[in-house]
Amino acid sequence: MKKQSFYTSSPKDMEHLMQFIAQVPMDKRLEWSVEEAKSSRSAQQNRLFHMWVGIIARDTGNSVNGIKMYFSREFLKPEIVEVKGEITEVIRSTTTLKVDEMTEYLKQIDAFASEHGIYLPHPEDMHLERKRA
Repeated sequence: MKKQSFYTSSPKDMEHLMQFIAQVPMDKRLEWSVEEAKSSRSAQQNRLFHMWVGIIARDTGNSVNGIKMYFSREFLKPEIVEVKGEITEVIRSTTTLKVDEMTEYLKQIDAFASEHGIYLPHPEDMHLERKRA
């Protein structure tokens, strides 16, 4: 049986999980575990990140991918992996960041932009602009 994951945050989610459990064949020994789900970066953080990277790329004359790689290398702690006995460092992807880690990462990008005279819009600024209109 291949691994199955369920995320529950409502009675309906629990109902789906219980329906799944009721259908699991018991002819093999299975391992069950439960843990609190950790939130990865939010959709709002992801949109903000991509908007900021686009602005910084435009203002610096670099590619979006180049800016993403620069920030990953500059601000994210590399992962240490071992492949065929060889240990190496790899650049982390922002897709692996949790909400709080992404918040810190965005703060570092914001500080970089500020130090280089690049204006980045912030969600709270956009909210104020909508109120005035």
